[in-house]
Amino acid sequence: RNLKGIPIFYDCIDDHADFPNAPALTEECEKTLIQNSAGLIYTSDVLAKRLTPKGKPAVVIRNACEYEPFDRPFTAATSGNRQKKVIGYHGALGGWFDSELVASVAETFPQHTVRLIGGYIPEVYNRLSKIPNIEMTGEVEYTHLPKYVHTFDVGLLPFHIQPLTMGTNPLKFYEYLAA
Repeated sequence: RNLKGIPIFYDCIDDHADFPNAPALTEECEKTLIQNSAGLIYTSDVLAKRLTPKGKPAVVIRNACEYEPFDRPFTAATSGNRQKKVIGYHGALGGWFDSELVASVAETFPQHTVRLIGGYIPEVYNRLSKIPNIEMTGEVEYTHLPKYVHTFDVGLLPFHIQPLTMGTNPLKFYEYLAA
């Protein structure tokens, strides 16, 4: 669109065309946006390398998180029954989520709890909900997320290797580190 001389800077945080529900027009629209942008900002080197046209100004600025909410201890998370270790994940459990890998982790470590926090597609739920040591909480409010992350002894990033995940710079990684 003509924004009367106001430059457009495109902040590209994902490979949008690789999302399972992305409309067919997504890739074409993104190419147009890139061409019409004065500059490009990416969250990963993979996206920058794949999408930046020759001569177009671009920079990679990785994600981060708000450190303080995850840094402080939570009594409720650290007290009580801690006989079982918690292997955790938070985020969407979509088509890029490797439910077979998570099932294997749960079956390999039946003495531990695998806690999955986030919305899920039916295929993921059907595969994982029957495994006894897997807890699927569903979505939680972001303000409550640090309390959950503090229960994790291990934080997972169980993604399928595909264009979408290769171009990510997951916020959860920084949140795990902050906790």
